[in-house]
Amino acid sequence: MIVRLIMIFVSLISWSGRVCAATADTGAASPAAGVSAWGMALLAVLAVIALISWFMRKFGGFSKEAAANLQIVSTLPLGAREKIVVLKAGGKQLVLAVTPGKIETLHVLDNPLSAAMPALPAAEVSFAQRLMQSIAATNTPAER
Repeated sequence: MIVRLIMIFVSLISWSGRVCAATADTGAASPAAGVSAWGMALLAVLAVIALISWFMRKFGGFSKEAAANLQIVSTLPLGAREKIVVLKAGGKQLVLAVTPGKIETLHVLDNPLSAAMPALPAAEVSFAQRLMQSIAATNTPAER
């Protein structure tokens, strides 16, 4: 399928070259005719690129077999762009640190986690209560 898309892309590029060459050979009366031919060729190429990216997103890339063997068991966000991920790869489970710059293996689990493990108990104090305590502590004058 990817080969077909690449062949369509190459044929569109060669077609745009032929259109531009034909425009130049006929000695178009105005330069606008040449610019419009180039513009149409550019739009055709951009449409093919958009189509290829849509197909890649829709059908999951190059290898579905590799994705079938990987499964995210659990995720814990640490910050805006950092998180800890438990990934099941084949028969092993890996604890990974995921940041925008890299992915690092932290640990390989000896006892695998199950996806149905009970969640951690909820915090005793809600976020709103902690926020109010923090604001109150900040607004009180410090003792001298």
